Amino acid sequence: MEILIPRGFLPIGTKLVILGYFEVEMMSEFDPLAEGFDTEIQIETGKIISAAIREYIIDGKEKTAIDYGCGTGLVGLELLDAFKSILFVDSSINMLEITKKKIEAIDADNADTLFADFVDEIPEGLKTDCLFMSRVLHHVIEYEPFLAQISEIINPAGHLIIVDFDEIDEDMPEQEAEIQTSPDSANAHQQSEHHKHNDQHGGDIFHDMHMGLDQTILLQIINKLPFAKAESKTFYHGKKIFRNRDASLFILHAQK
Repeated sequence: MEILIPRGFLPIGTKLVILGYFEVEMMSEFDPLAEGFDTEIQIETGKIISAAIREYIIDGKEKTAIDYGCGTGLVGLELLDAFKSILFVDSSINMLEITKKKIEAIDADNADTLFADFVDEIPEGLKTDCLFMSRVLHHVIEYEPFLAQISEIINPAGHLIIVDFDEIDEDMPEQEAEIQTSPDSANAHQQSEHHKHNDQHGGDIFHDMHMGLDQTILLQIINKLPFAKAESKTFYHGKKIFRNRDASLFILHAQK
């Protein structure tokens, strides 16, 4: 028997054993957002990010990959044709359930899912040729030891690909959400959910997070790890894509 407790009552990753009979596991802060996550702009951004990642995939048909922090699979599912297999990993059971349903809907035989939080623990024996993550790392406060941990599961000559927001000024004011009135109630709800997600991204329901990441600092950390080469660049600028602010996305690629 599993009981979900909203995050905030206990430290992230805590499990309790009640009377020795069952485990109680906390709910991820992303669980409430899962159902309305796949808005038009999220789908579009997912395609842009997957296209950027695809440029760094070499001989992927012979390689395994992990999409860490996969969410609803918007990025990784676009790359299923580029890899031998992809393991979709997330700490939100609701997000992962949506990804699982998408995989089943397309009858993909080279995809699987794993409910896990690598910040807390990486399953023993897990290895991959390529680990990619999209808009995940800024949620990890102590990301230097985290990067060291995940580097260990990447095979020799393997790849690490990080897509995240460039650092922005925390004092930059939020921009007002522009929700267009539409006779299509479903579309209006979708837009509302998108702006709700932007407003909540880093808000009250989320744990502390970075206001984007500095590419120079990140490269310095990566260069301390067992990677032979690393590079990064900004590849996309978008309106109100990060905490209701204009922001840019960068991609970092490192190879052992």
